[in-house]
Amino acid sequence: MTSLAQSSFADSLEDPALAVAAVLLIVVSVAYIVVSRLITREIRKQALRQMRARKPGAPPPKPPKDKDIWSYPP
Repeated sequence: MTSLAQSSFADSLEDPALAVAAVLLIVVSVAYIVVSRLITREIRKQALRQMRARKPGAPPPKPPKDKDIWSYPP
């Protein structure tokens, strides 16, 4: 069964369109992971800067009543 899977994989790499599609899929997936981590890191840094900018002991700001949690950042 493994020889069938290996031959099927080798056959798919012989087709140039499938090989390019497989490589592009891997590149896009890795780029998505890297970019999402960079965005998350920047959001955390900005939140930390905002927390440090407030006076010590001040309560955190309340979100507006007319907005849901998805439209107001944490």
